[in-house]
Amino acid sequence: MCGISGIYNCSDKDISPKKIIENIIKLQDRRGPDDRGIWESECKKIIFGHNRLSIIDLTDKARQPLISKDNNLVITFNGEIYNYKEIRNELSQNKVTFKSNSDTEVILESYKYWGIEFVKKLRGMFAFAIWDNTKKKLILARDPFGIKPLYYLKKNNILFFASQLKSILSIDKLSFEKSGRSVLDYYLWGNIREPFTLYKDIYSLERGTVKIFDSKFNDTSYEYANLKEAIIKSKKNYFKNESELNEKLNYLIKDTVNYHQVSDVPVTFLLSSGIDSNILLAASKKKLNTNFNALTIDFSEKLKESPLAQVGSKMNKIDHIIEKVDDNEIAELISKYYKFMDMPTNDGLNNYVVSYFAKKKGSKVLISGIGGDEIFSGYPSFKRIPIMKKISKIIPNNKNLQNFLYNITYKIISKFNKNTKYAGVLKYSHNTFDSFMLQRCVFTPEEIVDLINTKVINEATSNLEFQKQKEIND
Repeated sequence: MCGISGIYNCSDKDISPKKIIENIIKLQDRRGPDDRGIWESECKKIIFGHNRLSIIDLTDKARQPLISKDNNLVITFNGEIYNYKEIRNELSQNKVTFKSNSDTEVILESYKYWGIEFVKKLRGMFAFAIWDNTKKKLILARDPFGIKPLYYLKKNNILFFASQLKSILSIDKLSFEKSGRSVLDYYLWGNIREPFTLYKDIYSLERGTVKIFDSKFNDTSYEYANLKEAIIKSKKNYFKNESELNEKLNYLIKDTVNYHQVSDVPVTFLLSSGIDSNILLAASKKKLNTNFNALTIDFSEKLKESPLAQVGSKMNKIDHIIEKVDDNEIAELISKYYKFMDMPTNDGLNNYVVSYFAKKKGSKVLISGIGGDEIFSGYPSFKRIPIMKKISKIIPNNKNLQNFLYNITYKIISKFNKNTKYAGVLKYSHNTFDSFMLQRCVFTPEEIVDLINTKVINEATSNLEFQKQKEIND
């Protein structure tokens, strides 16, 4: 990952933008320790910062912020474009020339050639900002899955943006107030759902979205990708038999894994004893990257994944590193995890720990099976929800009665310090969203009322019927 940052100042105030960006670059050093750079426009309204983690084209020609050959475009970019070689070849056939071998320059030249619609061509994970000096406009964009973060704050005709929320919080003379809505969101889901953040005036650029600011600071948003809509509107695939279905799935997995192997630095597979990571390793093409290995973390004797992981590594003939972590080391890493956490989340510790050890071994590009359980319904909740639906049939569909039964059961369970989610089956099993909420929430709405002070509750009360209604409307 890299770190990007910038300021677009359309006010008359001198806010010392270079000093702000220099400070942000120091804060984001962990995101890109290989290089750092700053670019400022002649008009002094635009300034970009960059922390570089070198993955594609390790030379100085790919340094960022990167300026186009004609000096009309500048970009600061975090991420990787997996199909940049195909796009580059298409542009070359149309007599477009390049000064580097980077995917960053491919983004600039694609924008120059196709206009803003070029984002639909990109396959990868990214967040970037482009300053178009000819049209005097700033372009912010984020990938369809929202893998790469991009936060922004608009205040007094000034735009601040960065890869980390803490970077914006570090800016002097700006005050920030926490959002009651976001606090509730965190207690319910264990994270804060975009585009909102923990703070009222700071937003996350939505996934699959381009935001454009013109010379007068007017902004427009353009949604170029919507995964939910794409799934709903997608054509059904019909297969003659299970073998044909498996063949298609095999092709899709191999295609995805091979694109993720595009790199000028070593690639490490995070190998557990699970099915997902072993399938990804088996689907890889070892010849694409000769500097290729796998890493497994053993947390304790009770949680030991290495025996099965070793079987997978031997079958796939790949160098395999096993890192054993003792309890004292875990305690220290947990402390670091909370220190470096940007947005509050109850998830991600395992990823932090394995990434920590991968970095110690010199790895920059990691491939893991995260998301496999969501796609292939591997979590127990996928089995529990249909069971809850069956139970709901014996509970009268009467809200007053459901609330009455729930309140009695909730008090009894609470008295014995048991999991009060069991009481929720009486109230939240009649429709799919409520059942999902009960399975995935950290605390139920009733538990949240007991945990959070009245002021926060009053500010965001509309949010407790809230999330359900939003999902239905969406």
